[in-house]
Amino acid sequence: MLPGSNKIKTNTCLNKMSYIKKQNNGNVYFKPHPITTHTVIGELKDKFGEELILPRDIDMYHFLEKAYKVYTTHISESTMYAAALGKEIEPIDVHNGVERGSFYHVNKFLFEQSGNAIPWINRTLSSYKSGIICPKLEENWKEKMEKYFEYLFAKRELYKNWYIDDRTKKKIK
Repeated sequence: MLPGSNKIKTNTCLNKMSYIKKQNNGNVYFKPHPITTHTVIGELKDKFGEELILPRDIDMYHFLEKAYKVYTTHISESTMYAAALGKEIEPIDVHNGVERGSFYHVNKFLFEQSGNAIPWINRTLSSYKSGIICPKLEENWKEKMEKYFEYLFAKRELYKNWYIDDRTKKKIK
């Protein structure tokens, strides 16, 4: 599962993708994000082979259900879905850019669960501390959101002024 063309070259390790292709004897498919440009899709087809690049608009969830293993990034929501399906997941991010991922705060832990992600997902999504709130599924979503803000502001207050002032090199606290 690949990110869009605006992130594929900065967040995805193309060398790892080549390694994955080689290790799987070409029995792997790369699914471009729907916003991937024609130019980038052409580059992917040139690099990995046209037969291994799925159409960008094809249903990602169908392929996640069929996959034995899912290679994805810290910026993709596909990580949680694959983990919830019990799939083995492995990151394909460039190593020094992992923390920039928009889903890093969740995916970091999912990649570390080694096939036992479902209990972690249930615990995390149930906790107001996660900041993940789904009004369509949670009847108490407003209460959960209020608790999250209280928790967040308490943490903010706790760490307030815990920085070094560069001008004086003295702790501000």
